[in-house]
Amino acid sequence: FAADFFKMYREGTEVAVVGYGEISTVMRLDKKNNLRRDIIENESRWIWKKMPPFPAIDEVDGYLRLYEEYRLILTKDIGISVPEQTARYFKHDNYYLVYAGQERVDENCIGNVLIKRLDEDNALRLLEKVLEKIVDVHAFNEHNREINIGIDAQLSNWALVSQTGSTPAIGDIDSVTYLDTSSPMIRLRGKEQVNTEIFIKSAASFLRPIIRAFFLQQILDRYYDIRSVVIDIIANLYKEKRVDLIDCFIRSTNEFFKNAGVSVKDICRKEIDEYYSNDAFIWRFYQASRKIDRFVTKNILRKQYMFRIPETIER
Repeated sequence: FAADFFKMYREGTEVAVVGYGEISTVMRLDKKNNLRRDIIENESRWIWKKMPPFPAIDEVDGYLRLYEEYRLILTKDIGISVPEQTARYFKHDNYYLVYAGQERVDENCIGNVLIKRLDEDNALRLLEKVLEKIVDVHAFNEHNREINIGIDAQLSNWALVSQTGSTPAIGDIDSVTYLDTSSPMIRLRGKEQVNTEIFIKSAASFLRPIIRAFFLQQILDRYYDIRSVVIDIIANLYKEKRVDLIDCFIRSTNEFFKNAGVSVKDICRKEIDEYYSNDAFIWRFYQASRKIDRFVTKNILRKQYMFRIPETIER
Protein backbone atom coordinates (compact mmCIF):
# COMPACT_ATOMS: atom_id res chain seq x y z
CA PHE A 1 0.00 0.00 0.00
CA ALA A 2 2.74 2.47 0.96
CA ALA A 3 4.76 1.60 -2.13
CA ASP A 4 1.75 2.02 -4.42
CA PHE A 5 0.79 5.43 -3.10
CA PHE A 6 4.42 6.57 -2.93
CA LYS A 7 4.55 6.10 -6.71
CA MET A 8 1.85 8.72 -7.01
CA TYR A 9 3.20 11.37 -4.67
CA ARG A 10 6.94 10.78 -4.21
CA GLU A 11 6.50 11.91 -0.62
CA GLY A 12 6.77 10.22 2.75
CA THR A 13 3.52 8.87 4.15
CA GLU A 14 2.53 6.68 7.05
CA VAL A 15 0.05 3.87 6.65
CA ALA A 16 -2.37 3.06 9.46
CA VAL A 17 -4.44 -0.12 9.49
CA VAL A 18 -7.94 0.94 10.50
CA GLY A 19 -9.34 -2.57 10.74
CA TYR A 20 -9.73 -5.98 9.21
CA GLY A 21 -12.74 -7.52 7.58
CA GLU A 22 -12.99 -11.27 7.23
CA ILE A 23 -11.48 -10.89 3.75
CA SER A 24 -9.95 -7.45 3.24
CA THR A 25 -7.78 -4.90 5.06
CA VAL A 26 -8.92 -1.30 5.61
CA MET A 27 -6.22 1.39 5.72
CA ARG A 28 -5.64 5.12 5.63
CA LEU A 29 -2.76 7.50 4.93
CA ASP A 30 -1.80 9.35 8.07
CA LYS A 31 -0.70 12.96 7.97
CA LYS A 32 2.97 13.85 8.28
CA ASN A 33 4.37 17.31 8.75
CA ASN A 34 6.45 17.17 5.59
CA LEU A 35 3.49 16.39 3.34
CA ARG A 36 2.24 19.02 0.95
CA ARG A 37 -1.04 20.60 2.04
CA ASP A 38 -2.95 19.28 -0.98
CA ILE A 39 -1.99 15.72 -0.03
CA ILE A 40 -3.07 16.28 3.56
CA GLU A 41 -6.41 17.69 2.46
CA ASN A 42 -7.13 15.31 -0.41
CA GLU A 43 -5.73 11.98 0.70
CA SER A 44 -6.27 11.85 4.44
CA ARG A 45 -10.04 12.12 3.88
CA TRP A 46 -10.20 8.61 2.41
CA ILE A 47 -10.39 5.12 3.88
CA TRP A 48 -8.90 2.51 1.54
CA LYS A 49 -9.98 -1.12 1.32
CA LYS A 50 -7.49 -3.37 -0.43
CA MET A 51 -9.30 -5.71 -2.80
CA PRO A 52 -8.13 -9.18 -3.94
CA PRO A 53 -5.73 -9.08 -6.92
CA PHE A 54 -7.21 -8.75 -10.41
CA PRO A 55 -5.62 -10.70 -13.28
CA ALA A 56 -6.28 -8.22 -16.11
CA ILE A 57 -7.18 -4.60 -16.75
CA ASP A 58 -10.59 -5.47 -18.18
CA GLU A 59 -11.45 -7.15 -14.86
CA VAL A 60 -10.40 -3.95 -13.08
CA ASP A 61 -12.54 -1.82 -15.41
CA GLY A 62 -15.54 -4.09 -14.87
CA TYR A 63 -15.18 -3.95 -11.11
CA LEU A 64 -14.79 -0.16 -11.01
CA ARG A 65 -17.89 0.26 -13.18
CA LEU A 66 -19.95 -1.90 -10.80
CA TYR A 67 -18.45 -0.17 -7.75
CA GLU A 68 -19.82 3.13 -8.98
CA GLU A 69 -23.08 1.72 -10.34
CA TYR A 70 -23.89 0.06 -7.01
CA ARG A 71 -23.48 3.35 -5.17
CA LEU A 72 -25.63 5.18 -7.71
CA ILE A 73 -28.46 2.65 -7.41
CA LEU A 74 -28.36 2.83 -3.61
CA THR A 75 -28.34 6.62 -3.51
CA LYS A 76 -30.43 7.64 -6.54
CA ASP A 77 -32.90 4.78 -6.94
CA ILE A 78 -33.34 3.54 -3.36
CA GLY A 79 -32.53 6.63 -1.31
CA ILE A 80 -29.78 5.24 0.92
CA SER A 81 -27.03 7.64 1.93
CA VAL A 82 -23.50 6.48 0.99
CA PRO A 83 -20.24 8.43 1.54
CA GLU A 84 -18.37 9.75 -1.47
CA GLN A 85 -16.12 7.12 -3.00
CA THR A 86 -13.21 6.75 -5.37
CA ALA A 87 -10.72 4.05 -6.37
CA ARG A 88 -7.09 3.61 -7.35
CA TYR A 89 -5.36 0.71 -9.03
CA PHE A 90 -1.73 -0.24 -9.65
CA LYS A 91 -0.04 -2.87 -11.83
CA HIS A 92 2.31 -5.41 -10.24
CA ASP A 93 3.94 -7.90 -12.59
CA ASN A 94 1.02 -9.97 -13.93
CA TYR A 95 -1.76 -8.66 -11.68
CA TYR A 96 -3.44 -5.43 -10.57
CA LEU A 97 -4.10 -4.20 -7.04
CA VAL A 98 -7.27 -2.19 -6.55
CA TYR A 99 -7.96 0.05 -3.57
CA ALA A 100 -11.62 0.95 -3.06
CA GLY A 101 -11.71 4.38 -1.43
CA GLN A 102 -14.50 5.87 0.64
CA GLU A 103 -14.73 9.17 2.48
CA ARG A 104 -13.95 8.73 6.17
CA VAL A 105 -16.71 8.88 8.76
CA ASP A 106 -16.42 9.33 12.50
CA GLU A 107 -15.34 5.91 13.76
CA ASN A 108 -17.29 6.46 17.00
CA CYS A 109 -20.50 6.66 14.95
CA ILE A 110 -20.07 3.32 13.15
CA GLY A 111 -22.76 0.88 14.22
CA ASN A 112 -20.64 -1.82 15.86
CA VAL A 113 -18.82 0.82 17.95
CA LEU A 114 -21.98 2.75 18.72
CA ILE A 115 -24.02 -0.27 19.83
CA LYS A 116 -21.59 -0.97 22.67
CA ARG A 117 -22.59 2.23 24.50
CA LEU A 118 -26.30 2.51 23.68
CA ASP A 119 -29.04 1.66 26.15
CA GLU A 120 -31.89 -0.55 24.97
CA ASP A 121 -34.19 2.28 23.84
CA ASN A 122 -31.51 3.95 21.72
CA ALA A 123 -30.26 0.63 20.37
CA LEU A 124 -33.79 -0.08 19.15
CA ARG A 125 -33.93 3.36 17.50
CA LEU A 126 -30.69 2.56 15.67
CA LEU A 127 -32.13 -0.79 14.58
CA GLU A 128 -35.29 0.88 13.30
CA LYS A 129 -33.32 3.31 11.15
CA VAL A 130 -31.38 0.40 9.62
CA LEU A 131 -34.56 -1.64 9.09
CA GLU A 132 -36.14 1.27 7.22
CA LYS A 133 -33.30 1.18 4.70
CA ILE A 134 -33.40 -2.60 4.37
CA VAL A 135 -37.12 -2.44 3.66
CA ASP A 136 -36.40 0.17 0.97
CA VAL A 137 -33.97 -2.29 -0.68
CA HIS A 138 -36.58 -5.04 -0.40
CA ALA A 139 -39.23 -2.82 -2.02
CA PHE A 140 -36.85 -1.93 -4.85
CA ASN A 141 -36.19 -5.62 -5.52
CA GLU A 142 -39.88 -6.53 -5.33
CA HIS A 143 -40.82 -3.94 -7.95
CA ASN A 144 -37.86 -4.32 -10.29
CA ARG A 145 -37.80 -7.32 -12.60
CA GLU A 146 -34.51 -6.44 -14.26
CA ILE A 147 -32.18 -5.42 -11.43
CA ASN A 148 -31.91 -6.73 -7.86
CA ILE A 149 -29.63 -5.38 -5.16
CA GLY A 150 -27.98 -7.31 -2.33
CA ILE A 151 -26.90 -5.71 0.92
CA ASP A 152 -24.67 -6.74 3.83
CA ALA A 153 -26.53 -4.81 6.51
CA GLN A 154 -24.71 -5.82 9.70
CA LEU A 155 -24.27 -2.89 12.08
CA SER A 156 -20.57 -2.47 11.29
CA ASN A 157 -21.60 -1.41 7.78
CA TRP A 158 -23.66 1.58 8.94
CA ALA A 159 -22.73 4.92 10.47
CA LEU A 160 -25.04 7.23 12.38
CA VAL A 161 -25.40 10.77 11.08
CA SER A 162 -26.34 12.69 14.20
CA GLN A 163 -27.96 16.10 13.87
CA THR A 164 -27.18 17.00 17.48
CA GLY A 165 -23.75 15.44 17.91
CA SER A 166 -25.04 13.48 20.91
CA THR A 167 -24.44 9.90 19.75
CA PRO A 168 -25.41 8.10 22.98
CA ALA A 169 -28.92 9.41 22.27
CA ILE A 170 -30.47 8.85 18.83
CA GLY A 171 -33.06 11.38 17.74
CA ASP A 172 -35.93 11.12 15.28
CA ILE A 173 -34.17 13.33 12.72
CA ASP A 174 -30.90 11.38 12.89
CA SER A 175 -30.14 9.11 9.95
CA VAL A 176 -27.76 6.34 8.90
CA THR A 177 -25.35 6.03 6.00
CA TYR A 178 -24.27 2.75 4.40
CA LEU A 179 -20.56 1.96 4.18
CA ASP A 180 -20.03 -1.39 2.45
CA THR A 181 -20.11 -0.66 -1.27
CA SER A 182 -16.81 -2.35 -2.17
CA SER A 183 -18.63 -5.65 -2.77
CA PRO A 184 -21.18 -4.46 -5.34
CA MET A 185 -24.01 -6.99 -5.26
CA ILE A 186 -26.06 -6.39 -8.39
CA ARG A 187 -28.07 -9.01 -10.23
CA LEU A 188 -29.26 -8.33 -13.77
CA ARG A 189 -32.11 -10.67 -14.69
CA GLY A 190 -30.94 -13.04 -11.96
CA LYS A 191 -27.27 -13.07 -12.97
CA GLU A 192 -24.59 -11.78 -10.60
CA GLN A 193 -22.75 -8.92 -12.30
CA VAL A 194 -19.57 -8.94 -10.23
CA ASN A 195 -17.02 -11.63 -11.09
CA THR A 196 -17.26 -13.75 -7.93
CA GLU A 197 -14.02 -15.54 -8.81
CA ILE A 198 -12.17 -12.40 -7.73
CA PHE A 199 -13.47 -12.77 -4.18
CA ILE A 200 -13.07 -16.54 -4.02
CA LYS A 201 -9.35 -15.96 -4.50
CA SER A 202 -9.05 -14.71 -0.92
CA ALA A 203 -9.96 -18.19 0.34
CA ALA A 204 -7.35 -20.91 0.84
CA SER A 205 -6.44 -22.43 -2.53
CA PHE A 206 -7.52 -25.93 -1.48
CA LEU A 207 -10.97 -24.64 -0.41
CA ARG A 208 -11.86 -22.69 -3.55
CA PRO A 209 -13.37 -25.60 -5.54
CA ILE A 210 -15.51 -26.57 -2.51
CA ILE A 211 -16.71 -23.00 -1.95
CA ARG A 212 -17.45 -22.57 -5.64
CA ALA A 213 -19.39 -25.83 -5.90
CA PHE A 214 -21.32 -25.96 -2.64
CA PHE A 215 -21.40 -22.66 -0.75
CA LEU A 216 -21.01 -19.63 -3.02
CA GLN A 217 -24.59 -19.45 -4.29
CA GLN A 218 -26.01 -19.95 -0.79
CA ILE A 219 -23.77 -17.21 0.62
CA LEU A 220 -24.71 -14.75 -2.11
CA ASP A 221 -28.44 -15.50 -1.93
CA ARG A 222 -28.73 -14.49 1.71
CA TYR A 223 -27.75 -10.89 0.89
CA TYR A 224 -30.78 -10.60 -1.41
CA ASP A 225 -33.26 -12.03 1.12
CA ILE A 226 -34.60 -9.52 3.64
CA ARG A 227 -35.17 -12.08 6.38
CA SER A 228 -31.66 -13.53 6.10
CA VAL A 229 -30.16 -10.03 6.07
CA VAL A 230 -31.85 -9.15 9.36
CA ILE A 231 -31.03 -12.49 10.99
CA ASP A 232 -27.38 -11.71 10.28
CA ILE A 233 -27.72 -8.29 11.95
CA ILE A 234 -29.26 -9.71 15.11
CA ALA A 235 -26.95 -12.73 15.32
CA ASN A 236 -23.90 -10.47 15.17
CA LEU A 237 -24.92 -8.99 18.51
CA TYR A 238 -23.04 -11.98 19.92
CA LYS A 239 -19.84 -10.69 18.33
CA GLU A 240 -20.56 -7.16 19.54
CA LYS A 241 -21.00 -8.42 23.15
CA ARG A 242 -24.62 -7.21 23.29
CA VAL A 243 -26.40 -10.51 23.77
CA ASP A 244 -28.77 -8.64 26.10
CA LEU A 245 -30.31 -6.93 23.05
CA ILE A 246 -31.10 -10.05 21.03
CA ASP A 247 -34.61 -10.73 22.32
CA CYS A 248 -35.79 -7.12 22.05
CA PHE A 249 -34.25 -6.86 18.56
CA ILE A 250 -36.21 -9.95 17.51
CA ARG A 251 -39.49 -8.58 18.87
CA SER A 252 -38.90 -5.16 17.33
CA THR A 253 -37.97 -6.61 13.93
CA ASN A 254 -41.02 -8.88 13.75
CA GLU A 255 -43.27 -5.96 14.69
CA PHE A 256 -41.52 -3.62 12.22
CA PHE A 257 -42.01 -6.07 9.34
CA LYS A 258 -45.72 -6.44 10.13
CA ASN A 259 -46.23 -2.68 10.25
CA ALA A 260 -44.27 -2.23 7.01
CA GLY A 261 -46.36 -4.87 5.23
CA VAL A 262 -43.37 -7.16 4.65
CA SER A 263 -44.68 -10.72 4.49
CA VAL A 264 -42.03 -12.91 6.11
CA LYS A 265 -42.07 -15.58 8.78
CA ASP A 266 -41.39 -14.32 12.30
CA ILE A 267 -37.79 -14.60 13.45
CA CYS A 268 -37.22 -16.64 16.64
CA ARG A 269 -34.36 -16.84 19.14
CA LYS A 270 -33.49 -20.45 18.31
CA GLU A 271 -32.61 -19.70 14.70
CA ILE A 272 -30.56 -16.66 15.73
CA ASP A 273 -28.49 -18.84 18.08
CA GLU A 274 -28.09 -21.59 15.49
CA TYR A 275 -27.21 -19.13 12.74
CA TYR A 276 -24.46 -17.46 14.74
CA SER A 277 -23.03 -20.75 15.98
CA ASN A 278 -22.77 -22.02 12.40
CA ASP A 279 -21.50 -18.70 11.05
CA ALA A 280 -18.81 -18.39 13.73
CA PHE A 281 -17.62 -21.94 13.03
CA ILE A 282 -17.44 -21.31 9.28
CA TRP A 283 -15.38 -18.12 9.68
CA ARG A 284 -13.01 -19.71 12.21
CA PHE A 285 -12.44 -22.59 9.80
CA TYR A 286 -12.05 -20.15 6.90
CA GLN A 287 -9.34 -18.11 8.67
CA ALA A 288 -7.53 -21.22 9.95
CA SER A 289 -7.40 -22.61 6.42
CA ARG A 290 -5.95 -19.30 5.16
CA LYS A 291 -3.14 -19.53 7.73
CA ILE A 292 -2.33 -23.03 6.48
CA ASP A 293 -2.40 -21.76 2.91
CA ARG A 294 -0.12 -18.84 3.84
CA PHE A 295 2.38 -21.20 5.50
CA VAL A 296 2.50 -23.50 2.47
CA THR A 297 2.76 -20.59 0.01
CA LYS A 298 5.54 -18.74 1.87
CA ASN A 299 7.57 -21.54 3.46
CA ILE A 300 7.22 -24.46 1.05
CA LEU A 301 6.44 -22.93 -2.34
CA ARG A 302 8.58 -19.84 -1.58
CA LYS A 303 6.02 -17.48 -3.13
CA GLN A 304 4.47 -14.24 -1.97
CA TYR A 305 1.20 -14.60 -0.09
CA MET A 306 -1.14 -11.93 -1.43
CA PHE A 307 -3.44 -11.38 1.57
CA ARG A 308 -3.17 -10.02 5.09
CA ILE A 309 -4.89 -12.24 7.63
CA PRO A 310 -6.47 -10.61 10.71
CA GLU A 311 -5.53 -11.66 14.21
CA THR A 312 -8.07 -13.69 16.18
CA ILE A 313 -11.50 -12.08 15.90
CA GLU A 314 -13.55 -12.23 19.09
CA ARG A 315 -16.83 -14.08 18.69
